[in-house]
Amino acid sequence: MHRFAPALDAAGGMAGRTRLAWRPARRHAVLVGTLAVLGLLSLNRPTDFLHFQF
Repeated sequence: MHRFAPALDAAGGMAGRTRLAWRPARRHAVLVGTLAVLGLLSLNRPTDFLHFQF
């Protein structure tokens, strides 16, 4: 295990690579919140299920 750096080492080899790094923003929070609310509200709608030949 002496060859591996700890996961929390920010100064390691991945510090300069920010292209694929996730940077949270307010618009992401609004989008996820909107999708969550729409998903919860859609659970209240009745759905038709066909019980033919089951």
